[in-house]
Amino acid sequence: MIDVAIGDFESLSESTSWRAINQLLAQIGQKIETTCRRSDVSCYYENGEFLILLPEISKESTCRLAQQLHQQLKETIGSAQESQKLYLTASVASYPTDGKTVPDMFHGLDEAMLLVKNSSGEGVAAANIGALPPL
Repeated sequence: MIDVAIGDFESLSESTSWRAINQLLAQIGQKIETTCRRSDVSCYYENGEFLILLPEISKESTCRLAQQLHQQLKETIGSAQESQKLYLTASVASYPTDGKTVPDMFHGLDEAMLLVKNSSGEGVAAANIGALPPL
């Protein structure tokens, strides 16, 4: 599972029109759809977060995909949002390695996301691995 989030989404939503935010979210959703496999399931979760479920894929491959997606999204929204610096995080958790229940999986995603937010504020991290280097 991958969780992609826009950092400080609340601040962004206060300073940006809903039309621009909806356009940004649509761009992110489109990039996720074109990057993932047909068997993957992605959805908008809440407050600038997208979840991607990736069946039958190793954690290592999921981490690589998260790194690629993070890089592509930075390029996509970087050109779309020139007036405001946006921070993106991506976190990875894998079943059953990082949790055998949904709450355990979300805990792993949250821990990895906090690791990124508390260090550079942007990047990719995986549960029980830590921060991943940029591609």
